[in-house]
Amino acid sequence: MSKGEWNILELLWSEIKLSITEFIQFCERTFGDELVEAWKFLDEDGGGEIDMEEWCKACEECGFFGPVIPIFRFLDADDEGTISLDEFNQLEKFQAERENRHNAKVERMRAKEAAGYNAPTISRAASRHPTGSLPGSSPSASRPPSRQQTQLQVPTTESYP
Repeated sequence: MSKGEWNILELLWSEIKLSITEFIQFCERTFGDELVEAWKFLDEDGGGEIDMEEWCKACEECGFFGPVIPIFRFLDADDEGTISLDEFNQLEKFQAERENRHNAKVERMRAKEAAGYNAPTISRAASRHPTGSLPGSSPSASRPPSRQQTQLQVPTTESYP
């Protein structure tokens, strides 16, 4: 297999993971954090398994209009054409992974904040201001003059020889 073919497979896998993540986020917004609540809705007949037709119909009825077939095929780990509760619970790994990434990002932001990064200060903000100071943060002499202080010299017909 060539490197280009591996790259294509990697892109496909990234798309599937993104679709799964979006499905999980949808389920959390719609049914709450416990994915078993989504399962109860999706397995409408209570048979313990969902086939492709039942899956597509249930996803549409609950308002998810993302790519449901790739998600179904991923979850159908044994290729029997159905998803069991155990197979559906694979989503919990994605859910935990997403939460871990989020928590790590929050911790990095807190560490930067504690170290003084990204904390705006008056002097840093002033140095980026066009006048070199912020209004109200320096004496009025360093401020640009107001419109009332500026006298415009408008030529008149009398000023021409």
